Amino acid sequence: MVDEATFVEQVQSNERTLYRTAYGIMRNNQDSLDAVQSALTKAWTHRHRTDPSIFRAWLLRIVINECYSMRRKMKWETLAEDVEQAAGQPPPDPSLRDALDRLPENLRLPILLHHLEGFSVQEIAGMLKTPSGTIKWRLSKARKLLKQDLTEKGVALHGGF
Repeated sequence: MVDEATFVEQVQSNERTLYRTAYGIMRNNQDSLDAVQSALTKAWTHRHRTDPSIFRAWLLRIVINECYSMRRKMKWETLAEDVEQAAGQPPPDPSLRDALDRLPENLRLPILLHHLEGFSVQEIAGMLKTPSGTIKWRLSKARKLLKQDLTEKGVALHGGF
């Protein structure tokens, strides 16, 4: 059971993660904020039903579900914006951002959750309700596509991929 103080503390400490995850799906600043707000309202209502040890993953799962629900209702394409800039961080390399934007969503979301947010393969598998082997494959495929895309664009790669 999560009390009010723990809920507020956890939400505040995971604010950027929630937004970036929503943005990874919605691809629009305002829609991402709406999805997070709606997810937080739902999470607040059901906070007594979850174990504090899994709160972060539980909350992210609600955000992901809310994003998919909103997209089904809207049925539209959005313009890509800069996730880091919108989150108040310095913008990443534009070439990398563009390459990430070109990835299919099923590959982009695991990459963002794993490399940007630091979630393990098992945690991502739980959040996306996908086998961990599939998540590993998607991470590998996404890295390969990113490397190929960046190499074709003449971007020098440092370590990483």
